[in-house]
This record gives sequence, C-alpha cells and structure tokens, in this order.
Amino acid sequence: MYAFRVSPHVENLIKECAARLITSGVPVSQSVFFFECGGSSRFGYCKKGDAKGASGFEYSIAINKYIVNDKDISDTVAHELLHTIKTTKNHDANWKYWANFVSRNTPFTITVRANIKLQPAAYKNNSRKKVFPVEQYDENTMNILECPLCHDKIAVKKTVKPDKYGQSEYLCRKCHKPYFFTVPSSGVAYMSAREKQKLVDDIISDRITVSDDDLFLKIMPFVTKNLCNKLFIYYFTTFPEIVNSNLPRREKFRFFLVRYGTSAAYRYFK
Repeated sequence: MYAFRVSPHVENLIKECAARLITSGVPVSQSVFFFECGGSSRFGYCKKGDAKGASGFEYSIAINKYIVNDKDISDTVAHELLHTIKTTKNHDANWKYWANFVSRNTPFTITVRANIKLQPAAYKNNSRKKVFPVEQYDENTMNILECPLCHDKIAVKKTVKPDKYGQSEYLCRKCHKPYFFTVPSSGVAYMSAREKQKLVDDIISDRITVSDDDLFLKIMPFVTKNLCNKLFIYYFTTFPEIVNSNLPRREKFRFFLVRYGTSAAYRYFK
C-alpha cells in the first residue's frame, strides 16, 4: 500500500516508477508513505517507519520538491525505493547490486550520490550552501577545487575539507571525477588517449607494476571511465582477497567505487 502527500504529478511519477521496479523483479516494499521535503543538500531520503502525519507504513520516503525535471524525480524515487529492499543497508554491496540491475534493465539511472539541478528557490537564504561557481570565489572564505581530467574549477566554503587523498566529496559533472584541492602531479595527465590506453593494457598484462598509491592518485584520476572499468575488472579478478580483507587497498577501492559508481565495480564488490 502506497500513500502520498505530494503533488498529483509527482504521485503519478512515483506510481509509474514503483510499478516498473516491481514488474522488473526488484523486491521493493509496497508499504511506503511518500511526502515532500525541501532544502538544497539532499534530493530525497528513506527511513523505516512512519512519517509525521502518517501511520501504519513500513517506510517513509521524502522527495525534494525543488527537483527540476521528471527524469530526476523518477531516478530519485527509484534510488530511495531500493533502500526498502530488506537485504540492503544504506549503500552497501546489495544496494549497489540492485542499483546496477535497475540502471541496466529499466529507464532509471541510479547513482550513490546525485548531482542534479534544483530550482533556484531551493537555495534562497540558504546559509548551508557550500559549492559556488568559480566566479564567486572569495579568498577569505573559500577554496578552489579542480577536476583532474578536464580542469573544471569550482569554489567551496572553507568548511569543506579534503580527505586523506586530497579529494573532495564533490564530482565533476562532465568527467565524474572527484574535485581535488590540489591535483596530484602525474605524467599520465599529459599522455595522449592512445598512451593512456597502452599504460592500462601494460598494467593489466603485468608488463609493468605500479604501487597502490600510484594507481589510485596518479593514474585513475587521469583516465576515462572505460579505462577505470578495465582496471577494476583486472584487480578484482586477479586479487579476490581484496573483497574480504581490511587491506588499505580495499579502503581505497571502496572509496573509489563510491566516487565513480562504475558498473564493473558493482559486480566484483557484491
């Protein structure tokens, strides 16, 4: 049973999305209360139990009322419905398996982190906004971040901190690479597409050996998604112990998996 506290148009999109998932064999809950939320930092969320003003539901799902287009609304609904699958927890391996399944077998595109447009009203008087066009850079309150592949830049509040690899939580919309506080120095950045292809082929064929840090910081940020997929397949088939260990390599690849959301990685991390 589904119930709604959303606009009639969004209600229809939710019904269509849920029906498509169910007919595709995705075991989402059918006891969900849907309602609208606002803000500019998240596009939706799912929680167990009832929402305020509703009772008797297994789950409650909020959808941001400021999402611009129907495709993004449907993708967000599908993302949140996957959280109602009983074998999933947050964005764990099972959730990623179903995300990959849905992305490949339905019109919906499921990612761990969304990077979509919201209506301007979402940002009105919002002091929590942290990302700005580089033209609005203020050296007293902001830092400049850069994409390692296309060199696009954004300005972020100084409250945004780098992780231990120097990366931020924000992705370049064009390249889907994390923005770096300081782009690593790497000869790969200056290679041609053909040279990058040869480098990856040499790694996969064991003609050359690279360290984990070099692979993670000096190669992957500078190659295309297709080449990243090849490296993932190679590492997860050659070193299956990564999946079941607590080695630093696993931490790095899990981090990379979340950032890049590659379908190849899902298959080898479930």
